[in-house]
Amino acid sequence: GDYVPFGAVGAPAVAVFTTDFTQKSQELQLLGTTENWDFVTGLYYYQDEAEQDATQSELIGVVGQTDLTSTNNESAAIFAQATWTPNLMSQRWHFTLGGRYSWDKREAERNNQAALSSFIGSYEKEFRNFNPSFTVAFDINDHSNIYGKVVSGYKSGGTSTRSANADLFAQGFDEEDILSYELGYKGDFWNRRARFNAAIFRMNIDGLQTSIQTDPISPGGRDFLPVDGNTISGAEADLNLLLTQGLSLALGYGYLDTQLGEDSVTTPDGRSYELIDHMPFAPEHSYTAALDYQLPIANGVWGFNLNYGYQSEVDTSINVQENIAIDAYGLWGAAISWSDIGIGKIPGSFRMLLWGKNLTDEEYGIIRTLAWSNFGATDVQTFGDPRTVGLTLTYRY
Repeated sequence: GDYVPFGAVGAPAVAVFTTDFTQKSQELQLLGTTENWDFVTGLYYYQDEAEQDATQSELIGVVGQTDLTSTNNESAAIFAQATWTPNLMSQRWHFTLGGRYSWDKREAERNNQAALSSFIGSYEKEFRNFNPSFTVAFDINDHSNIYGKVVSGYKSGGTSTRSANADLFAQGFDEEDILSYELGYKGDFWNRRARFNAAIFRMNIDGLQTSIQTDPISPGGRDFLPVDGNTISGAEADLNLLLTQGLSLALGYGYLDTQLGEDSVTTPDGRSYELIDHMPFAPEHSYTAALDYQLPIANGVWGFNLNYGYQSEVDTSINVQENIAIDAYGLWGAAISWSDIGIGKIPGSFRMLLWGKNLTDEEYGIIRTLAWSNFGATDVQTFGDPRTVGLTLTYRY
């Protein structure tokens, strides 16, 4: 089990969760290739069981109220995908058709005496879904191609193990469906010293499983309510260049435009929650840059790396009452390595890596919420790591 405390001196809540969790999974695949066909097919199975006890959690001075949840989940799937390369135009065309049939079973029992409206409830439901995909690719030459694909996706429904509402726990939430479109290019040029990949995409999402605080007091009492008609559009590109012998540059950029399809959601007891206009944790702009240099020496290879990553401002919750933005930030990192070190007759090789992250000691948030504002905590934020340096030693044999 895990012990996860949360809180501070004078805080209105201390969360203590003890969780026992076991899982097992198995996948079988059959792969094959002929002159014009490549294919893969297989079977997948997954099962888990969990017990969560939050009875020792405390809210505004009240502790020891029963808060127990047990779950049992099963998933199984059969999948297949085949690519046909016809004898046309020197076999430059590739057509890929795939499909996956999924079966999921979700079971849960919950005894929540810590909520404002306490309850004992159970949940059981099965979900079945078939998701096809189709891709067309064309080789412009031996080193580049363009492609287009349409892919459907599915996320099983279920219920909330932190539910604070008897009706919502018993009712649960339905599956989430995604239909994705993508056009892209992949290519090598400059005598294969440069590689450029780019894509534009759009996703339509129905049944978005939206986490909403349904306990009027505790931000931990949450259920999932569906939101339909959502879209995610964007573009991404990355460029890798071998500038000189041993010196390479990697650049990456991503753009996101997200839209929520509904302005609000309403719980079974009639409470309405206003929603923000777009997805949380979806930066409009993000980019990365890295410069690497490798220098072979008599005993091994010296390596040098300098990197930078940036993301623009993001929202943190789909619910207006809980949402607060995390400011844009950029982080610098660097590393010096000595690899492939041989020491006498010792088999294998050694590697030393001196690294640093967030070199400018930027203060940046990774989680932020207004959920505790009713208790006077108008801004609760978890910050990322400060400037961190380390030395890593590796032995490979």
